[in-house]
Amino acid sequence: MSLIVACIAVITASRGLSTSATWVEPARLSIALVIAALIIGSSIVMTVGGGPTLFGLPAFGFLGFCGAVLGGVWLVRSIWRSAHHRDDEIE
Repeated sequence: MSLIVACIAVITASRGLSTSATWVEPARLSIALVIAALIIGSSIVMTVGGGPTLFGLPAFGFLGFCGAVLGGVWLVRSIWRSAHHRDDEIE
């Protein structure tokens, strides 16, 4: 995990940004990676023929995409709420 934090620090330093403004919480980064893996895995499963189907699509691929959408919405909502929470503390 420290490698990820170091990479983020290098990127922010090279762009001249303060690290506090661009800090990525490790838990959110982990969830984003899981969502990305769900999207990639579901895409691969969608190409496989056979097996159960939902709405004419492979069931496991469809459920994977639904999980990725729900996780993405949850992640965006979490980021949005924490950003607004920080704004309230500043004022």
